[in-house]
Amino acid sequence: MKSLDKEHVKHVAKLARLRLDENEVSKYEIALNQILEEIEKIENVELTTNVELIAPTENHDLYFHDTVKNELKRNIVLKACGVDETHEYIEVPKVIADEEN
Repeated sequence: MKSLDKEHVKHVAKLARLRLDENEVSKYEIALNQILEEIEKIENVELTTNVELIAPTENHDLYFHDTVKNELKRNIVLKACGVDETHEYIEVPKVIADEEN
């Protein structure tokens, strides 16, 4: 793969609307060439295989059973909210306005 020289880095900086001094150009030249080397490694990876890949892991059918633990008692929750225990629910103020409001 072709490496980038300082002129290419300056061109990329201009496209990105960046102002770089000569030290930054040298720094980015090294960094961008390292990135291009890594991309080249990825491009050269052998991709042929005889195994069909359906999922990236071997963990199939992992299900967990839903179990209720430490359920809150309705009367305790209502009492903590300051509601009479004879009510079946907690009444809260309306938070979604109608289209008219």
